[in-house]
Amino acid sequence: MNKKKAKKKDKKIIQRVIVIVSGMALLSYTIYALVLIANNSPSASEDNNEQLSTSIEQQLEEQAQGYELVLEGEPDNRFALESLVRVSVQLNDYQRALEPMTKLVELYPNNGEYQIVLQQIQNQLNPPLNEGITGETEENNSESE
Repeated sequence: MNKKKAKKKDKKIIQRVIVIVSGMALLSYTIYALVLIANNSPSASEDNNEQLSTSIEQQLEEQAQGYELVLEGEPDNRFALESLVRVSVQLNDYQRALEPMTKLVELYPNNGEYQIVLQQIQNQLNPPLNEGITGETEENNSESE
């Protein structure tokens, strides 16, 4: 009976120590974060944002190159095609996105979403003519003359 009480007491002590250590760790991390925030100047923050942006672009470029390598060995790999389109659009490289998106439409002609995305990519590369005041395109106006 005394052994059970001793074990319970030991368990409670261990639990209290864990709670105290966890609380101290949380508190120290919070203080550290607040000190970092307080020490960051606006110009340093702008530099960090610029570096982060460049880093993200580099990561996206590396991902795109990886998907292109996969497609060299497996040209009909749906995941790699979709991923290359996604990454290329994130990089605003619509020319790079055009070929894999066209391939997806060829492989899956019944997928309306692919056709819509292909049209959007094509519109980014070749914006449609501006509509006139009447809502007709310039081509329609020249046909009616």
